[in-house]
Amino acid sequence: MSVEEKKSRLHNSRCSYRCGTRNHVAQFCRVSWNLTCNKCRRRHLTVICELSRAVAMTASPRTTEQLITSGTTPPTITTASTCEKGAKSVLLQTGRAWVESGPRRLLARVMLDSGSQRSFIRTDIAKRLRCRALGIEELSWMTFGNAKLQHQLRCQRVSVTLHGRFNDSTVTLEALEVPEVCSATSPPLDTEVLELLCARKHDAADLFDPETWHPDDISILIGSDAYWKVATGSIDRLNEELTAVETSFGWTVPGTSSPHEATTTCALLMSACVECDESAMWRLDTIADKLDVTKSIS
Repeated sequence: MSVEEKKSRLHNSRCSYRCGTRNHVAQFCRVSWNLTCNKCRRRHLTVICELSRAVAMTASPRTTEQLITSGTTPPTITTASTCEKGAKSVLLQTGRAWVESGPRRLLARVMLDSGSQRSFIRTDIAKRLRCRALGIEELSWMTFGNAKLQHQLRCQRVSVTLHGRFNDSTVTLEALEVPEVCSATSPPLDTEVLELLCARKHDAADLFDPETWHPDDISILIGSDAYWKVATGSIDRLNEELTAVETSFGWTVPGTSSPHEATTTCALLMSACVECDESAMWRLDTIADKLDVTKSIS
């Protein structure tokens, strides 16, 4: 039976072309909104499909659309790598030691500087340890790395005891309280420097410890007034640019370190999943049917 004969029988029986229900026309058929033709995917009965042959010929090679409508889109992965090469860094004569005042103690980072006439301690750590006050002094003070000069600064002089981490050596010195000891800082020892010290069986004075009071900042500066109380005078040339200097707290490594090189890799994973039928977007009969229903209701 041809499609025209099927439509004629539906018309004579007052049946809808879309759902086959009696006594209503296709223009007002709401039942067919959830029904689709098994051959062309349009909204009518499969038995009266006129495009079944044409659609069947073009449906088989559409593997991409079938993959999209099934929701199994393969993920896309994009990677990008960047390489960063830094300049050489200058290592200062820094170390870490226990700072004690009575029963109280804190692990702090110290720096030896023979170019400074006096020794200094940050006010926050001195207040925390409640160091014993010895008097008040006035001086013109300028921190290393800071171009702003402060005149006639009144500083409290306190007594500080330093205790080594690797031995029982103890050094007592007088230091002036200041808000900031050093604006510049020294980077932590890298793996290459630590391996050089380990090969010579030297204890690194500035071995990083997260329990340090402000781990990256200098809390105490040991000047010329107490420099040789801490330094032993022994040195060891590690290479052309680095020299290990022995102190009561371990071996410090002033000099120029080799440039570092770091590689960063960024990976982007993209995955899309579409559950709808995209072919409905360009089917004119679907748009026309909805417009007809809207006009009839209004």
